[in-house]
Amino acid sequence: SEAPRITVRAVVDSSPEVVWGFISHCDLYAGRMPRIVESKELSRDGDKVSCRTVLDAPWPVNKLTAVTKVTLAQKDGVYTRTWALDSGDYQINEGKWVLSPHAGGAKTMVRYETMVQPKSSVPSFIQGWAQKNGLPDMIKAVRTHAPLVAKGEGKK
Repeated sequence: SEAPRITVRAVVDSSPEVVWGFISHCDLYAGRMPRIVESKELSRDGDKVSCRTVLDAPWPVNKLTAVTKVTLAQKDGVYTRTWALDSGDYQINEGKWVLSPHAGGAKTMVRYETMVQPKSSVPSFIQGWAQKNGLPDMIKAVRTHAPLVAKGEGKK
């Protein structure tokens, strides 16, 4: 694929359980994650989830919708959310969140990996700009909203 696989690592000043309470519920993303204007959990069967998100892409691209199949896992204190495209406005939309204990479990080492290729032709400089600017904002959103969701303040 011509789409780059991008990895971001960051430390969040909340426990993995707190961060997981936000990351594992895609219906909480709208208005909290950068450029996500709609998000809905379509179904959940144990560790299998179907999510629909709408991204307000930068001009000149229209909004991009994705329905993804998500698998949630937890093992030895590490939480993983893996997704792959089911349908939508992308050729490729896949990735994962990995949340590991850090500083004795009081903090979380977050690893976010993604590979995205919209169906529409997006100039590479626009796609690069959006990814470069969007990913740090996404980590900021996790740092801000995970503790609020855990306290019940960030729920819709």
